[in-house]
Amino acid sequence: MRQLRLKGQAVSPGIALGQAFILEQTAAKAVRVGIADSEVDDEIRRFHAALARSREQLQALKERMNREVGGEHSWILDAQLLMLQDNLFIGQTEGRIRTEKVNVEWALQEVQEYLDGLFKNLDDAYIAERSSDIGDVVRRVHLNLGHLPIESMTEMKEHVVLVARDLTPSQAAQIDKHRILGCAIDTASRTSHAIILARSLKIPAVIGLHDFYYKVRNNDWVLVDGTEGEVVLNPPATLIKEYLKKKQKYEDYQRELVRCAQEPSITQDGVYVVMQANVELVSDIPVAVQCGAEGIGLFRTEYLILTDEKQDPDEEKQYGVYCSILRGTSPHAAVIRTADLGGDKLMPAQVREPNPILGLRAVRLSLRQKDFFKRQLRALHRAGTVGNLRILIPMISGVAEVRQVKKLVEECKQELAEAGKAFAPKVPIGIMIETPAAVTVADLLAREVDFFSIGTNDLIQHTLAVDRDNDSVSYLYEPLHPAILRSLRDCMRAAAEAGIGVSLCGEAAAEPLFALIMLGLGLREFSMNPTFIPVIKHVVRAVRADDLRDIACEALLRPTAQEVEEFVLERLVSKFPDAVMALPGGYGGE
Repeated sequence: MRQLRLKGQAVSPGIALGQAFILEQTAAKAVRVGIADSEVDDEIRRFHAALARSREQLQALKERMNREVGGEHSWILDAQLLMLQDNLFIGQTEGRIRTEKVNVEWALQEVQEYLDGLFKNLDDAYIAERSSDIGDVVRRVHLNLGHLPIESMTEMKEHVVLVARDLTPSQAAQIDKHRILGCAIDTASRTSHAIILARSLKIPAVIGLHDFYYKVRNNDWVLVDGTEGEVVLNPPATLIKEYLKKKQKYEDYQRELVRCAQEPSITQDGVYVVMQANVELVSDIPVAVQCGAEGIGLFRTEYLILTDEKQDPDEEKQYGVYCSILRGTSPHAAVIRTADLGGDKLMPAQVREPNPILGLRAVRLSLRQKDFFKRQLRALHRAGTVGNLRILIPMISGVAEVRQVKKLVEECKQELAEAGKAFAPKVPIGIMIETPAAVTVADLLAREVDFFSIGTNDLIQHTLAVDRDNDSVSYLYEPLHPAILRSLRDCMRAAAEAGIGVSLCGEAAAEPLFALIMLGLGLREFSMNPTFIPVIKHVVRAVRADDLRDIACEALLRPTAQEVEEFVLERLVSKFPDAVMALPGGYGGE
């Protein structure tokens, strides 16, 4: 058997050894078939039946993701579910069937080519990338028309290493921790949905393998080292023995993390650090508590809205959900974010924009649709009577928006009082810091609100002008970039001077090296995917905050992200070797 050892990018820690399962994707290539006038309506009915089956399949995939890893990553399917209801997509296909008198398969192929050209010609990387969703949707509809064989992932046997060129969103949603031991992927981005999902499921993964897909055969043995970024094809017995020892050491460390989850997150010099969870389903809360969360630092309400039959849940339904959140979190606080819709989470009625991430989204959309927004604010204030509620407003860029929100809050309180409904009169209101504008005027914003929550996902993208889902530039998405570190320092200073709290709730909060720098800069509240809480707790308990302050201050003087990383790692190795043990793949994996 051919042996090969390749170096890629470590993106999900751990070690796996199994037989290869090569994911093959059949292209949806149609043949033009002319139809008679009398067959048009039957062909359109066949199209709608395939659309309905496709929606059912994607919804089932989304529900499975919610059960296994919580709702945090199920958004990867929302764009496709919305596309299956999109008037442009459906209307264009029906129109071609009627006017050209052709079969559905051919009409779909023409519409895909039309939409691909439309998207790719737009001067926006985010929109251009959505063409992959179009191809994925069209392929699924073809499958349900009987034009393609059933996807091979559904026939996957247990305990395999998944080998792929890349993964479409719907394929990523099918990653099954009970079947897949590890992933070896040629072209994926380290911030792709598939890789983030693999980390949440604790499946070792390596990307950036270039053409490994073409060098392996089904049932070849593949060893994946997601900590060091190595993949070995048909490893010899001596190497397998070496890696089995390494795997045992890693699993021992994971058991230590389970024990650590319920320990207090206190540094060696007595500084207490609050660890909270990011969730979007009430059912996620017990899992968060099990992982050691002390409350909810970010509850996303978009799932509640997008899964509602009308995608506009009434006040009573929202009130019931918010009460459940607060009761499940008690006695700790729950930070509930108002709807961050728009951008990549469009409702069918919304107009698609050429640059949605910078368009009508989040608080901008809420302030435009005031009745919708006020229903949510009233429900939240009513629920505030049963627990420790804090309300978070997303995508704020200036004081004017904050004042508009506060005015609506007062209107909602007046309406509740007039209706004789009980409500919490003084619910703390905070804002997401996720735009460069908010960073620049953080001192002004801090005078208007009760707390800051820093959303690193958008803040890094907007500050560095980098789309992290665009493979061409994703390498520039650097949480340790000096511009990012200095922005966060300035936000924390502004919050401290105004006497308000500040937390970090983006994905970077789960990166140990980044978290330690933030701890050194004075941050004391972190919120993250629950599965990463034990890792950050373990690191926090192995360091001294005083020493981290000196390290962080010196790190801010380094001119590049790489130099920041190298400097901090060097200092950690000398001062806190136990903490370095909790930095898989070099510094925590993202």
